[in-house]
Amino acid sequence: MLNYRPTEKLSANIFLNGGYLAFYGDKGALLQKDLVYNISLNADRNPRKNVSLGGNYTYTQAPPQLGVRTKHNYSCSFYVTTKLLKDKLSVTLDVRNPFKKYSRLQTSEWGDGFYQERFNDITARSLGLKVAYSFGSGKKSTVQRNKSLESTDLDRSTGVK
Repeated sequence: MLNYRPTEKLSANIFLNGGYLAFYGDKGALLQKDLVYNISLNADRNPRKNVSLGGNYTYTQAPPQLGVRTKHNYSCSFYVTTKLLKDKLSVTLDVRNPFKKYSRLQTSEWGDGFYQERFNDITARSLGLKVAYSFGSGKKSTVQRNKSLESTDLDRSTGVK
């Protein structure tokens, strides 16, 4: 993971992970090998004190199983958040996958005497609106316990004699 924040108003991070997977049979023969990697890029910008905007791009793949392989899939999203009423009201507009209508998940599966390919098209494009309101001042308060009543959790007497 790599984070970069050149100024207070701009931040970016990159997350990369990957690996190599190999499946071997009973007699040590290589049955399947896969290179798996995932990439996530995020950028956030705060042009003003009460406004923030950002974006995300993700290129991901499910880890393979023996006899199953899933192709990479990508998604992107953008958001704009504004805070109003002395930061008590927060409104966020979130747009996911604005450039493609469907997200295709392609899976290949094979075994003894069969091969199958599946294509699942899932609705990808969405628009969301989140409205949040915070009640109270938002300041921390200290709670002090009233110890005027002499009681203890270790007192096991019932008062009955």
